[in-house]
Amino acid sequence: MVFRNLNFAVDGDSITAGEQWSWHVFKELGLKSHYNVAVGSSVWYKRTTTTSEGSVTTQNYDDPAFAGISDGWLETDDLNELQMRANNCAVVHVQHFLSDVKKGLAEKPDVFAFAMGTNDEIDKLGDAEKALIGKELDGNNNIDLFTEAGAMRWCIQTIAENFPDARIFVLTPIQTATPEHNAKIETQITKIFRPVTGAMSVRLIDCFHESGICEKFEVIGGEGRYLRDGLHPMENGQALEGAFAANEIKNHLFYAEDNDMTFDELLAEVRKKAENIDASGVDFLAVQVNITGDNGGVFYVEIKNGKVSIEPYPYNDKSCEITISGDNFLKLINGKLDAVAAFTLGKLKVGGDLGKALEFSKLLKK
Repeated sequence: MVFRNLNFAVDGDSITAGEQWSWHVFKELGLKSHYNVAVGSSVWYKRTTTTSEGSVTTQNYDDPAFAGISDGWLETDDLNELQMRANNCAVVHVQHFLSDVKKGLAEKPDVFAFAMGTNDEIDKLGDAEKALIGKELDGNNNIDLFTEAGAMRWCIQTIAENFPDARIFVLTPIQTATPEHNAKIETQITKIFRPVTGAMSVRLIDCFHESGICEKFEVIGGEGRYLRDGLHPMENGQALEGAFAANEIKNHLFYAEDNDMTFDELLAEVRKKAENIDASGVDFLAVQVNITGDNGGVFYVEIKNGKVSIEPYPYNDKSCEITISGDNFLKLINGKLDAVAAFTLGKLKVGGDLGKALEFSKLLKK
């Protein structure tokens, strides 16, 4: 997978807005672009807010009287401010994103990630089973956009319908310092996140249980190991969540084939991979790689006294040579194709020392 060709878009709340975990994903995977429509204080669903001054209900982004979006959260009776806060939800964010793509302000996404829910209220979760009834969005009265379940289904399906080639991911909220808040998030994950993402066949990235950010090491209202105030990650927390999300996206991002990849792009990918090779225990290994297909070519990988060199030429005094398609070679070095299985199935041909070829494949996969 050539990540540098993929456009990345993301929506979320204050833990995602700006250059936080998703920026780390963008940088770590070397993605082509990063477009972020996340806004602090947001929720998944539409809402109505009532005060002594009147009431406001979430507007659609294309409403001629659209008031805008606000990340405000302090108490107020200002109806215009409350209207903008009511507009701060994933449904409107998705509408905003579609508008930006149509205007050419954002690229069509190859990867889209949602990361929100920490601000959602427990009495607004809705019924996941009901929200998943039917195939269509339009005219489907089972989808209540004023609930987390309905809004999540609508957002995922809207992105999927508008960008059918995009891979969609949904991140759960991270743990906070507050046990009661975490109990609420656990309920959201069990009752809404898992059933909705499962039914919509999108990958759920469980940051709550697996990112490494843990309530036990955080301080309510103060600075802990990864959170600056018991809720929002500091730089180290952003990097940790980003590294976890990047790994999940990398391991679950798949397409049929990368047939349009050029030989130069493949070579660049191999060189990038080689930056992480620990060749300190290798005195000498020289492998010539013959890439077959329309975009094929030849390059060699030389490891000499722990130093790795990669050049687009044949190698005369080689330890061995391998012949393989570009797609299968990328799968091989990314751990998606076993070298022995590839050899057995005829996807990988080896000339010379078979043991050296296996040693080479193991080094690249580390």
